Amino acid sequence: MPEGNSAWEVNLGPICFSDGQIDLKPQFKIGAETATFKAEAGLSDLRNGLKVSAQAQARVQAESSGHSLRELHDSIRCSAPGFAQ
Repeated sequence: MPEGNSAWEVNLGPICFSDGQIDLKPQFKIGAETATFKAEAGLSDLRNGLKVSAQAQARVQAESSGHSLRELHDSIRCSAPGFAQ
């Protein structure tokens, strides 16, 4: 999984493009991953065992602070577009 806010990865069969680097892996996967989105299908890296998958994920991060449940609820902040503040 990519780390950091600008990390990314694209898999096309056995070729993996990740943050400007190209790797060859014993896999047959089609997909892409960023800090907030992941979609992939195929056979994952065989060095980690046999895994066939098809999945899509979206991630969002929220922050909150407070000394009570009410304060935590009232101070939730999310920087992702489309989420009410």
